[in-house]
Amino acid sequence: MHIIIGAIGTSGDTLPLIELGRHLTSAGHEVDFIGLAYFTGRVQGAGLRFHPAGSPSLFDDMASDPSVWDWHVGFRSLWKVLGAAMSDTFAAVDRLRRDDSVLVGSSGAVGIRLAQEKFNLRAITVHMSPFYFFSREENCLGGLGAWPHWLPLAIRSAVLNVIDRFYIDGACVKDVNALRRSIGLPEERHIFTRWINSPDCVACAVPTWFADSQADWPNNSVSVAFPVAQTAELWTPSAELAAFLANGDAPIVVSACTGAGAAPTFFQRAIEAARIASQRVILVSRFQNQIPQPLPSFAFLIDYAPFDQLFAHASAVIHNGGIGTMVLAMRAALPQIIVPFAYDQFFNGMRLVKLGGGVVVRRQRSAEQLADAIRNLFDSSRLNAACIELQAQTHVTSDGLQKMVRLVEEL
Repeated sequence: MHIIIGAIGTSGDTLPLIELGRHLTSAGHEVDFIGLAYFTGRVQGAGLRFHPAGSPSLFDDMASDPSVWDWHVGFRSLWKVLGAAMSDTFAAVDRLRRDDSVLVGSSGAVGIRLAQEKFNLRAITVHMSPFYFFSREENCLGGLGAWPHWLPLAIRSAVLNVIDRFYIDGACVKDVNALRRSIGLPEERHIFTRWINSPDCVACAVPTWFADSQADWPNNSVSVAFPVAQTAELWTPSAELAAFLANGDAPIVVSACTGAGAAPTFFQRAIEAARIASQRVILVSRFQNQIPQPLPSFAFLIDYAPFDQLFAHASAVIHNGGIGTMVLAMRAALPQIIVPFAYDQFFNGMRLVKLGGGVVVRRQRSAEQLADAIRNLFDSSRLNAACIELQAQTHVTSDGLQKMVRLVEEL
């Protein structure tokens, strides 16, 4: 088969689809991958043909723009990234497509969905979090929290329609429809709340024990296990990091994931909280100029480490609630503190709390409040037991990539 994968967005959107491409190639299929230039090395390292979409700096522009990671206004800024890659993604599919091509698109890969409609190709939309179904049943409205259980569905629908019209469609619908008109397609509405979902198949890349399907999800949606693969390379800590690890108790790993470029106060607060709670920390960020210097002796800074291997040396994880980091922490049975910035991070944190594997601390909370949360992590036998149970669950349902390969093959 010939498969064209389009992943436009963060590492959490892209890395699982790179692994899917690797698995499809191993199964004997031919794979082309469209994504942001930042991921060139990762895509080519997986043995896939890479086709960049948007300017070479697009990923770093997204990561370093604080407004992208503010849940109040973030989508309008994020759309500047997704929209900038839309035409290139569509043009790449047009150039690469064959009669037997099958498309796979991430939640933000608008060009994949346009190509499916224009060229009558089969496609799967992949959502890495149930948040992107914009459910009226169970979801999280950013920092406002979950739907109140007493709020009627009719009112929830009205609220979501207002959010869609002025916040989601309000940011993107003109740009999408301008491209649609230019390629001979009629105008659309509800771009991300409805249209982005492929009429062929929508894969929700979380198992039902983490978040069960809701009545208002698309009828053709399929839940699969987390599509997480172990890092291929064997990682060895540097001599300095090895010495730090050997010189005390297991540290807490602190990571702001893709949003690290917009998170200097997040790291400052984590360092101060670690001092108050008498904990050691490893800070993970490639934006090292935004980390306060000099670092105290209880803190160590690295720009990268494969989390599936780094977490073996950790006692807990503080992060923003990206699903990839969350899953790897669950696989390592580590308690988690989620400090959500935007998008699905609030929903993911909400689900983790319900499952007992961690707590959510608002971004605006003080270092003292974060320190209290750290202490509570290590004092709660119930939380630690839940982490062990979540570890077992993730290992039982570890066939997400294999199931996604079968979904593609079935098309």
